[in-house]
Amino acid sequence: MKKLIVMTALALFGAKFANAQFKAGDVLVGGTLGANSKSTKVDGTSNKTTVTGFTISPRVGVALNSQWMIGIVANTELSNTKVKTANAEAKVKSTLFAPGVFVRNYHTIGSSNFAFFGEATASYRYSKEPNSLGKDVKGNGFGIEVAPGIAYFITKRFALEGKFGGLGYTYDTFKTDGSDVKTKVGEFDFAFTKSFQVGVNFIF
Repeated sequence: MKKLIVMTALALFGAKFANAQFKAGDVLVGGTLGANSKSTKVDGTSNKTTVTGFTISPRVGVALNSQWMIGIVANTELSNTKVKTANAEAKVKSTLFAPGVFVRNYHTIGSSNFAFFGEATASYRYSKEPNSLGKDVKGNGFGIEVAPGIAYFITKRFALEGKFGGLGYTYDTFKTDGSDVKTKVGEFDFAFTKSFQVGVNFIF
């Protein structure tokens, strides 16, 4: 994986960039499917938390010119959290819905059908997961992320894409049903090697 990342970076930075295959007013309709994984361990103990997730992200965008695009996206993530201690192991399933807006900047690599893009996203976050007592813990918050990706234009109207995880920040307020106690959590995350999405886009 590290070798692939290095080769991709060298290809991108060593290439001659031109304009992508868009014109002002073009509409992009598509989406991505992805998977991610994150583990945390408490120092000096055997306690470990592992989160694996599956993400689907439909999107609609409008090209402002040959390089810039803005649009809306609806991220839905289904996650499994496994908490392992010296004496026990617990598993929890959760759901996250995060509609938002995005902006992309495309650059074609030389005269090829490949295009590098950077994407910035801002979203509202709503999550739900059961606790050990069977009550739902609900979260509301926001998230921002900047991530790189690469697209391949099979035709001028159809493209495949791959998007890596990026640098992000989330802030959520959690509340358990039947309780007035609120927990606020802010978190920075760099998920370049921990998350990858693939998708298809149609351009009209």
